[in-house]
Amino acid sequence: MLIRAGYRVDAAFSRRGSTRETLRRSVPDALADWEMPGLDAVTLCRRARAGGLSGYLYILLLTSHGSMPEVVAGLDAGADDFIRKPADETELLARLSAARRIVQLEQSLREANARIHLLSITDALVGTFNRRYLGDQLTREIERARRYNRPLAVSMADLDHFNRINDRYGHLAGDEVLRGFASLALTLIRPASDWVARYGGEDSRSCCRKRT
Repeated sequence: MLIRAGYRVDAAFSRRGSTRETLRRSVPDALADWEMPGLDAVTLCRRARAGGLSGYLYILLLTSHGSMPEVVAGLDAGADDFIRKPADETELLARLSAARRIVQLEQSLREANARIHLLSITDALVGTFNRRYLGDQLTREIERARRYNRPLAVSMADLDHFNRINDRYGHLAGDEVLRGFASLALTLIRPASDWVARYGGEDSRSCCRKRT
């Protein structure tokens, strides 16, 4: 039914396989039978919810049980919905369509939160990290360097006589100088391990670079 409806289906037929596929593969939806060899749906749901998945996994249970307590147990364990066997094709596709909408909404919310977080730690003027990020991240870097007995270097750069630029050419020109300096600093670091943050404010404008 699912393949005919355009879904890509990966099947797992064992306890180890179903758990591994559910937790390790980047799948948006999992259709799980209530009773599988060596594994029940409640255990699968609990493992999936405790697995630290990067995105939301929508779990739809297939069950032949008519007992409401068993359905409630599955929902309490982390299932999102259930459908009784044998599954009606129209109902199954409708429930999966609803699942797709929920997963897409969750992904959109996660991406929006990531953008908000990035904005909260980014200096709007020069595009580097801001002082908030510097205060939080530098503490972590110091702790990591101590824990693993690794060297840590921090360099601070100040633009001498910067106020003269503002006074003579205006703050817009001063902002361009700051952006140019930050852009140059970003070319001198290793993006995988180093970072640049703006430390100064209106009068004290400077950048900080960490290197390990």
